[in-house]
Amino acid sequence: MMCSMLLQVLKYTEGLCWVMHYYYEGVCSWQWFYPYHYAPFASDLKGLGQLNISFELGSPFKPFDQLMGVFPAASSHALPLRYRQLMTDQSSSIIDFYPIDFEVDMNGKRFSWQGIAKLPFIDEARLLSEIEKVEHTLTPEEARRNSTMYNMLFVNSLHPIAPYIYSLGNKFGHLPDNERNEIKEPLEPSASGGMSGYISLCGGDPSPPVFRSPVDGLEDIMDNQVICSIYKLPDPHKHIARPPAGVIMPKKIVEAGDLKPPPVLWHEDNGRRPHDDTRRHCDNSSRQNPAGSIQQGRQLGEAAHRLVANSLNIRSSGQYTSARPYQTIMSGLHYPNGMPPWMEQPAGHPGWHVPSDNLPYGQAPAYVLPSGSGHQYTRDNRGRHQPYARDSHSDSRGAGRHPSRYHQNSSSNAYSSYHAPPSSGFG
Repeated sequence: MMCSMLLQVLKYTEGLCWVMHYYYEGVCSWQWFYPYHYAPFASDLKGLGQLNISFELGSPFKPFDQLMGVFPAASSHALPLRYRQLMTDQSSSIIDFYPIDFEVDMNGKRFSWQGIAKLPFIDEARLLSEIEKVEHTLTPEEARRNSTMYNMLFVNSLHPIAPYIYSLGNKFGHLPDNERNEIKEPLEPSASGGMSGYISLCGGDPSPPVFRSPVDGLEDIMDNQVICSIYKLPDPHKHIARPPAGVIMPKKIVEAGDLKPPPVLWHEDNGRRPHDDTRRHCDNSSRQNPAGSIQQGRQLGEAAHRLVANSLNIRSSGQYTSARPYQTIMSGLHYPNGMPPWMEQPAGHPGWHVPSDNLPYGQAPAYVLPSGSGHQYTRDNRGRHQPYARDSHSDSRGAGRHPSRYHQNSSSNAYSSYHAPPSSGFG
């Protein structure tokens, strides 16, 4: 098990090196691949300096060979007939490379294309051996498409590089195509906009006046103004990750004090102790929360009052009603004690206080009356307190019509939200 994990770490590290080498210096191996479906844990990536990592360049696959290595059998129609049969014929010796049913690991994924397809890894030697047996069946056009070609550079005839390409035709136009391809003329970076490398004369006319369309149905280009050449990459060289000689690095002008401190979350209390030296550098107690925030320091802002008012459905008169816009309820009000006057507790009266002059008949609702005030709670047939009393505001069944959902605990005069359970009778 340990050897298997070390091998997986080695291959994964090789993959990291392959990617870095590819971007900075070019392909370091055409045959390398990662032979696992999953990456190792980050905790397993240790002792990497002791790994011996090396690559063999090899040679790239031909186009049809590459498609045989990545296509499923359902895409075999894009390949020549004999190649297609290697993927679909049950008698094919490599039919095991192209299973119809396979597992897709969707753990932590949402879409099917994100899943990990548990496909078998293709054996390169077996694949190329079988392809070699049918390669002779390709038509001349298919053989041309299946060959390794050159990169082509196309520019307008007025481009600064165009004179260099025309000069290649004057110098080497008499040579056969296979010899033309071996010529390497340095590309002038000043004319190419900073691109270096080499150009070679392509086969045929580099700028034919009429370009015949290779696609049926598309019109021919009758006034061609494009010239082309073969482009080859510059010579490989060792990449040195350092600034060029003579570069003077500028001094740092941005310091820690110039950085904007992180914003205070709305639910966090930013009223920290000013004498706390351990938090001095990250103390945001002097910062003001934006207008409309739920919490401003150690006191609730107007948004919190809106939350309370809307949740209790209280009018400014003290009565309960349906929710109203905050602008209507709290408009222009500033409360020195942190709450509206009609919600303050007068001395000697525990619980919520609602002025009696704002209530019908001048009576205080049941949920604010203290113990012994004359309000009688009734019990249902299960011995539970009913929060509504039989009084002049009861309906025909004796059930109180008061919309309050608050229940008073007679021992502590505390009020809590209480939904009365349904009962089969009263008294």
